[in-house]
Amino acid sequence: MALGYLCATQLDEHWAVSVKHGLRQISDDVIVDPNYDLVFFRRDAPAPVWRKPVLGESVTAYGYPGKRESSTGKIFGISPRACPNVDLDGQHLTLKCGPLVVADTVVQRGYSGGPLVGQDGAVVGLIFSGIPGSSTDHNIGMVDPKGEGVADPKGLAVAMPAEFVLDEWHAMVMSPPNHQK
Repeated sequence: MALGYLCATQLDEHWAVSVKHGLRQISDDVIVDPNYDLVFFRRDAPAPVWRKPVLGESVTAYGYPGKRESSTGKIFGISPRACPNVDLDGQHLTLKCGPLVVADTVVQRGYSGGPLVGQDGAVVGLIFSGIPGSSTDHNIGMVDPKGEGVADPKGLAVAMPAEFVLDEWHAMVMSPPNHQK
């Protein structure tokens, strides 16, 4: 099965998730979320713990390929509302991205679908986009309640929060009438 993307994050021992915008070929083994930038597929592997992100916590973004396979930073923005669409590398897609978690960490092409991981090793988000450091500013529409911003942005990792990804997975895969478990 050729899914076409390079990063995916394990949900449980039998299911993984990645992003739809990285999907090049659809097979019967892939469940595509019709509303959000998510795809679910069977893959047997050990499962990480998933939990809600916490504003200000240190996180590591994992992905492939690139000059680095991980980058650390802090979460400085969490938006509970779904954004209306995804705009990646100047390409406007008609996919909703869900709620957002934004961290001041470098991500590169190929990180989409990879995990944003807290210091405790738990997955706190699924990366779907990044903003290079040269184009970042502190006015991206999310404000830290204490008024603190990013001191020296290296770039931004934009992720969907863990609880949102898990809710979509349960709705699309684990309990829908039209899909096999």
